[in-house]
Amino acid sequence: FALMLTVISGAMAQPTATVTFLENVDGIMGPTPFGITNDGSLIVGTDYWTGNAFYWTPEDGYVIVGPGELKDVADDGTMVGDAYLPHPNYPEDVNQAAYYRIGEGWTALGGLPGLDPWDPMWYSHSYGISRLNGNKIVGMAWRNAGDVSAFEWTFDGGWNTLEAGDEDGESYKAMDVSGDGSIVTGWDQEWNGCRTAYKWTPDPEWLGTMYTVDPGWPHGE
Repeated sequence: FALMLTVISGAMAQPTATVTFLENVDGIMGPTPFGITNDGSLIVGTDYWTGNAFYWTPEDGYVIVGPGELKDVADDGTMVGDAYLPHPNYPEDVNQAAYYRIGEGWTALGGLPGLDPWDPMWYSHSYGISRLNGNKIVGMAWRNAGDVSAFEWTFDGGWNTLEAGDEDGESYKAMDVSGDGSIVTGWDQEWNGCRTAYKWTPDPEWLGTMYTVDPGWPHGE
């Protein structure tokens, strides 16, 4: 099995496509690409059959990073996701938000300030990075077995927890961020389990819902 990258080039009237297969050295089906740099020179993703994160470059081809997930990449080559990494207050490696750089490996971001891991599988996860400057990473962190908080993390400012600004919201998740880091998008989950789309600029703003049959049960991410 192989991943495939298609590049469109040539005149607009008669575009041509160049197909490049991103060979899966694991030899089995499963890798899913999630992020790509603006120039297409670095692709990141996760192989859910093996549990390995991977990246691809024209020079190195398909490279297995190891256990973990990669979900996005900035143009400076910083990749984000999560991996099992050491935590000073837990006896074993903890699955936590982290960034990865070629030649440097993983760097853990930790979890909510002041909150130690309560389970090695569920601590924090990162999903997006500001692609133009590579400075802001966004994701979610677990408060307990059922509730999560959205977060943004920057290299110059560290950790910042994001909330939706309403009393009913119980969980929040940041899923992506604009190229310059000024806008974060994600969702707010209400007490009834329904999710509605939000953005932070950094103030929270409800984006509405597409589900209007029963206003008491809105849905949307």
